[in-house]
Amino acid sequence: MSKNMNNGQLNTEQASQSTNMTFSSEFSCNISDHVYEIKSVSTDYFDSFVKQHPHTDVCQMSTWAKVKEPAWNSEQVALFCDGEMVGSASLLFRKIPMTPWSLCYSPRGFLVDFDKADDVEAMVKACKHVAKKHGTFEIKIDPNIERKIGDTAINRLKENGFSHHGFTMGMGDSQPRFAMITDIDRSEESVFNSFEKKAQRFINKSEKFQLDIKEYGKSGSAIFEDIMNITGKRNNFFTRDKAYFNKVLDSLGQDDAELYLVSTTYSHIYQIKINEKDTLVKEKNSFEKKKAKLLTKIEEDSVDEETIESFKNKVNNFEDKIDKLEVKINAISELIESSLEEKVKGGEGEEIIYLSGALMVYCGPLAYYLYGASSNEYRDLLPNYFMQWELMKIAMWKGCKFYDFGGVSGYTEEDDLEKDHAAGLYYFKKVFGTHLHERIGEFDLTIKPGVKKLFNVAMNLRKFILSLRK
Repeated sequence: MSKNMNNGQLNTEQASQSTNMTFSSEFSCNISDHVYEIKSVSTDYFDSFVKQHPHTDVCQMSTWAKVKEPAWNSEQVALFCDGEMVGSASLLFRKIPMTPWSLCYSPRGFLVDFDKADDVEAMVKACKHVAKKHGTFEIKIDPNIERKIGDTAINRLKENGFSHHGFTMGMGDSQPRFAMITDIDRSEESVFNSFEKKAQRFINKSEKFQLDIKEYGKSGSAIFEDIMNITGKRNNFFTRDKAYFNKVLDSLGQDDAELYLVSTTYSHIYQIKINEKDTLVKEKNSFEKKKAKLLTKIEEDSVDEETIESFKNKVNNFEDKIDKLEVKINAISELIESSLEEKVKGGEGEEIIYLSGALMVYCGPLAYYLYGASSNEYRDLLPNYFMQWELMKIAMWKGCKFYDFGGVSGYTEEDDLEKDHAAGLYYFKKVFGTHLHERIGEFDLTIKPGVKKLFNVAMNLRKFILSLRK
């Protein structure tokens, strides 16, 4: 994931050129004749470092920390070595009720060059220094580093006191260890050709419907919430509300967060269905003519028994196709007559119907399909396939190199997918030329072992009580 990216290093002179300063903490240490220290930098500078880092992730941006407020407080650590910024960490702190303690979580952190042992050691010391001010009993991290290149990072973290949760499967971690990602750092044709044939076929079909996709920002959040609620009920998952979507849009800003909606009108759907019905009727008539010709030939005296039997099989085949087409034609006719025709003639033809939507966020080379939703109506227009391809093209236009569809369980084999309650996510995401991005997983650094034990007991008790209520 580090293609065409620099090492993320920025210098002090660059840091002083912006305003809106982030937090600063008194910390310095000497390691191998190098001076490491935390310095106060601007939020723009901090986030610029994050976006340029080879292991970047939106969760490490200072703006993302704002999204997590007020449930989590945050501090950003900008680590310098001899005047050059070499690491960053966005630390989130959650107070444990009725105690002086807190849990520290650095989502997809830290950002540091794990090939440099001294930098890693200094980063861990700096974060421990900040965390202790918050009464933290444990620091949890889950770096955005692929497992296949992650041995050094794992060893460095263990050397500095972190324990590794292992290479877990499923969706039970703080964040999924696996994600489905499409490489979009190439031509549109190359990206499209990487899709499975099913996705290519559905996208081509959806484009014929001439659906509309627009960026709405906060003006579309209420509509997106409605569609999200429909999706949540259909697929049985928890959904966010418009206040949360607005918070993401406000916190990240217009450059890094966008809300898209796919729509059409009743008049447009009416015409689509009329055309679809006409096509099916023509197809049915064609089969009926072919059937009639065969029936005529069967009656001819010159036809032998073997040929007659073959003709009868073909007639039966045509009758099956005609029956299926009749069912489709009747369904479309009913839709037109019971709903669409009335709306069009009643003056509602130009009313906008929202079919799907997506909240996209961006961080350096990464485009994230953060939230997606779709209506139960007119799913045969394939708005989700249309939307994904349009969003990918927008991400390419923005200069992104990777399109992140989000988390999956990690199960890929047919037998393993039986263990996956979210297998549908994998099946949908895999058709878009994705690869399975496997991270190295979660790590914990325990600062207060006694408090950690009490916390674990309390969490296990909570799980037990919740299980009794089911």
